[in-house]
Amino acid sequence: MQKSWTYSMLVSLSVVGVSRGQDAGKDDAADSGPRPFVMEGLQSIGLSDALEESRVSVSGWLEQSYTFNMQSPSDRVNALRLFDDRSNNYRFNQLVLVGERTLADGNEFDFGGRVELLYGSDARFTHAAGLLAGRSDDTVQFDPVEFYAKVRVPLGNGVTVRAGKCTTPIGAEVLEAPVNALYSHGFLYDFATPISHTGIDVSYPLSDRTTVHYFLLRGWDVWIDNNDATSQMAGVSWTSDDQAWALTGNVITGPERRANDTDYRTLLDLIATHQWSEPFSSTVNADYAYEEGAAAGGTDAGWWGISTYETYRFDPAIAATLRAEYFVDQDGSRTGFTADLLEVTAGLDLVPFSSFKNLRLRPEVRWDHAFGDRPFDGGTRADQGTLAVDVILTF
Repeated sequence: MQKSWTYSMLVSLSVVGVSRGQDAGKDDAADSGPRPFVMEGLQSIGLSDALEESRVSVSGWLEQSYTFNMQSPSDRVNALRLFDDRSNNYRFNQLVLVGERTLADGNEFDFGGRVELLYGSDARFTHAAGLLAGRSDDTVQFDPVEFYAKVRVPLGNGVTVRAGKCTTPIGAEVLEAPVNALYSHGFLYDFATPISHTGIDVSYPLSDRTTVHYFLLRGWDVWIDNNDATSQMAGVSWTSDDQAWALTGNVITGPERRANDTDYRTLLDLIATHQWSEPFSSTVNADYAYEEGAAAGGTDAGWWGISTYETYRFDPAIAATLRAEYFVDQDGSRTGFTADLLEVTAGLDLVPFSSFKNLRLRPEVRWDHAFGDRPFDGGTRADQGTLAVDVILTF
């Protein structure tokens, strides 16, 4: 299961969506999509039609950004932010190339897979431990984000098995920049949840609206496991008959610390999305986690948070999103601070040229506040305000 409902909803809210082979589910979304440059290039040498008949696609995108911190911290660090960690600074975030073969509709035997390669400053935070030994401290790095094979076995409604490395199905936000409604990531994505997994995922559609899955994996963000124990994930997703409601839940549990096979980390992730009208939708994401022995002194640690995304599409070229989020790292095990964190972000998703839908601009304004410690501007402030914009070119 690959956040299929989440991708569907977010892509329909974005002018352009690169959604791991998932359809936005709306004719209008398909009509307003960008031209696939890579596939057009393959068409010129006679390969595009054959690839499309085989459900094989090649695509990608380029994302670059600039973030301005209103406090202009002397260390030029946007505290408690990962992918937009530098203030008053340009970032070459993502250059991504994707090759994928999607499964055909139905429950008959089929096979597919996906490879996603990332080059950019975001790769500093996406590496799975043990995959790229001796990686450098360079700002711009390379990371093979995903590489997995899929096979569908014609048992019942069709059992789909996926094996390899993939980004997590947990959370409302994803790594792929064109799919998110906002440029910056929230605290839940940066600190509460994993980014990737390696293992075997088995999913089964109980009906057209409900799918369950079980994932046997090595753990959070590891390629070579850092202990001798495996982790496990189970989840369910459901959409209403009119597709106005989408609900999903995942729980992941297992030992995650190095050379520790007994202390379990358990995370429960819940997401609900509702399409109130054709232009307006809401998404709520809640996380609760608990880890044995992870706090200072060997005591148990816990963290939780909730975020909401309110998106309104004014027309095919303009959408606005408001995100509000509250995150509690009560033992400082995830952020290093015991402060409760609040952030509010307002942003636009713009297609400036109607004749060139491959280009998007996403300006945003964001305010972070800490209740407790003062983590911002070198430990002197409880607040942090930023202005940012990213540019996305899909191809």
